[in-house]
Amino acid sequence: MMGFCVFNNVAVAASRALQMGVNRVMILDWDVHHGNGTQSCFEEDDRVLFVSIHRYDSGGFYPTGLAGGEKKTGFGKGAGFNVNIAWNEGGAGDAEYAAAFELVILPIAVEYAPELIIISSGFDSACGDPLGNCNLTPQGYAWLTHHLITIQPRILLCLEGGYNCNSVARSFSACIATLLGVPAPNIYQREPPSAAAFDSILRTALELRHHWASLRRKSDELFTINR
Repeated sequence: MMGFCVFNNVAVAASRALQMGVNRVMILDWDVHHGNGTQSCFEEDDRVLFVSIHRYDSGGFYPTGLAGGEKKTGFGKGAGFNVNIAWNEGGAGDAEYAAAFELVILPIAVEYAPELIIISSGFDSACGDPLGNCNLTPQGYAWLTHHLITIQPRILLCLEGGYNCNSVARSFSACIATLLGVPAPNIYQREPPSAAAFDSILRTALELRHHWASLRRKSDELFTINR
């Protein structure tokens, strides 16, 4: 067994939703660890769009190996429906996560048009977490949540990991406030994403561009910027 969990609540919830007639489920895993278990459940299934944004460190961050890399895009009917944005260093914060959303995740999500969004809501990417060593703020989490609501208001937020109780409490509270209608914070007064993070985003976009029309437009833009 690999991972910190025995039962995958999100995978069970998505499977049950499909049984009850939901046609398209989007799962977003923003826990700092790759959602390898969820990926293995749905990587052949086009009814589930699985997106994981996580520390990867070229396969050296737990869970180690290549499963969390950008080249793992699904197969069979699920080809293109598995999205890994893999940070190759620590320190990713609001600027990096917002860039990943704007340049890859949101364009795909809009095109996919999910009927339900489930968030694997681990908060070990939060600023202050001793295990993740990332810097996502409560305002950043609220911003991400807000933009998912604009795509599909039927959202299930499933609390998962996090190793700083104060960081978890502040981050989760910010997400719940957003679900209750508190306006999204402005996080646009921020530094641009790091070069390493931009490279990770670009790699994912290029791997998936043949599957998503929206991403072909975005990846052409990204490639021009990168040059």
